[in-house]
Amino acid sequence: MRVIFSLLIAAMIFAVSSHAKAAPNEPVYVATYIETQPQAAEQAIAALKAEAAAARAETGSVAVQLLREIGRDNRFVLFEIWKDQAAFDTHQKNPRVKPFAISSMRP
Repeated sequence: MRVIFSLLIAAMIFAVSSHAKAAPNEPVYVATYIETQPQAAEQAIAALKAEAAAARAETGSVAVQLLREIGRDNRFVLFEIWKDQAAFDTHQKNPRVKPFAISSMRP
């Protein structure tokens, strides 16, 4: 389970850390691609649904959509739209999101 969750976290970190900064008052669009081991797909979807719901409730969240690839139940994409760069930065500083930071990742 720990390895599977680490893969999930790594995918999320890559997507978030590789996006370019938007202009201060422009929306920020984030697409996070996640692939888990097939046997962990149901655990992953539960964790991703909880994260999506929590992100939707944050100030500055315009939309959060979780999708699952048809025919490949272990592949997901999490689309997020944030009102502006400040809202996205605030989201990234949320204590719930901090465990996903690159500095907390270990092999």
